[in-house]
Amino acid sequence: MAEYDGNSLSSPVVSEHGEKRTRTFTHKGFQNTLINQTKTFNKQTKVLRVAIDLVYKEIEENSAIKEALDSLEKERRMLVNSVKSLEELFAQDKWGETTDVEPTIRKAFESPERRIAMAEAAAAKEQAEYDRLIAQMEKDRKQREAQEVLERSAAQARHEHDIAVLAAWKLEAVAQAKLEAIERSIIQEEDDSYSGKSSRKASVEPLERTKAWVESQPPFEGDVV
Repeated sequence: MAEYDGNSLSSPVVSEHGEKRTRTFTHKGFQNTLINQTKTFNKQTKVLRVAIDLVYKEIEENSAIKEALDSLEKERRMLVNSVKSLEELFAQDKWGETTDVEPTIRKAFESPERRIAMAEAAAAKEQAEYDRLIAQMEKDRKQREAQEVLERSAAQARHEHDIAVLAAWKLEAVAQAKLEAIERSIIQEEDDSYSGKSSRKASVEPLERTKAWVESQPPFEGDVV
């Protein structure tokens, strides 16, 4: 087994044959590795807290909740990997260096995990409310569109009805005008015919009256009977 001086994070060594071998730490190497990984854990814990706070901030502002949750999940995975590396390191502690550190690390890890769960629950609740509102808005939109289609159909039907009524009125007016023209023509012809008969009758009657008067007069003395 190879000895490790702790200048980088602890991880299994892969041989050229693909076999995994566990590093063997010197005491100093173990101390350095523990310090480095503890610093990394503390840094990632702070980053995770920022990601948690961002989720709550986005919830309050009704903003990009999904993006905040994605960032939170990414930071959570990084912290989990850091904890796993520490646990592997704790298992190799032959000097009691992690006796005080391990409980602190586990407690520090459990605290953000609870906060993560709470943040995710709050986000899920908020997201569910958004989904409900979006579904309601979509329903309202479809109802409006259906109502608009119905109103357009009704308006089109009214328009077609009005056009048909106007066309019928037009035909009726044309027919009435033709009928009135025919009636006027007939009346005019009858008037013209009556006027001709009256004129002829007026010219005959004076002659007949004159003839009757002449015949009714007594003969003059000089006339031969």
